[in-house]
Amino acid sequence: MILQVQRVSKTYRTAGKNVQALKEASLQVSAGELLAVHGPSGCGKSTLLLCCGGLLGHDDGGQITVDGLNPYSLDHRQRAAFRAEKVGFVFQQFHLIPYLDVLDNVLAASIARSPSASRERAMSLLERVGMRDRMQHLPGELSVGERQRVALARAVLNDPPLILADEPTGNLDPENAHVVFQTLRDYAENGKAVLLVTHERGLLSAVHRALRLHRGRLE
Repeated sequence: MILQVQRVSKTYRTAGKNVQALKEASLQVSAGELLAVHGPSGCGKSTLLLCCGGLLGHDDGGQITVDGLNPYSLDHRQRAAFRAEKVGFVFQQFHLIPYLDVLDNVLAASIARSPSASRERAMSLLERVGMRDRMQHLPGELSVGERQRVALARAVLNDPPLILADEPTGNLDPENAHVVFQTLRDYAENGKAVLLVTHERGLLSAVHRALRLHRGRLE
């Protein structure tokens, strides 16, 4: 089992009130599986991903392990190394570095790897997502769909066991959405795990398994 989430709860303090985003949420994602968590905006989907990726503590209780490791048992430096090795993130807002070209944005994910090996893999991944001819362009020169494809190539560059994808097709046209989704599905089917959160119910028939997040609970 690559990802295990056991009875995780998370509460925010907002405008003087407690808002419970997650209520004893539990899930598992095994190797070879693409799991979708769906629900309306604001239901806690992004909170769930951030907790799973070691980016947001869940002080209200529960436990998370990725590839057998609990990121919250690590110190700050160890957790950063854990994320670089074990988790690839596909954010809805891309988070590309504006002054780096496409190739260098992808390579930014693998500072600790062999530069020559990383460069070869980055170019191969960009070709796979249809961005080989845009490698020297800056993010500002790309369409929304092209930026998401670059972000996806960056996420899988280090070949992490887990990919966490936050609404990866939410703002894309059908062609780009197909490329992104199929790349994620293929990645899972090659022995990795993908957890995707979405409000698009149309994707649910194409994933391996789906759960609904409702009022902080997974169903």
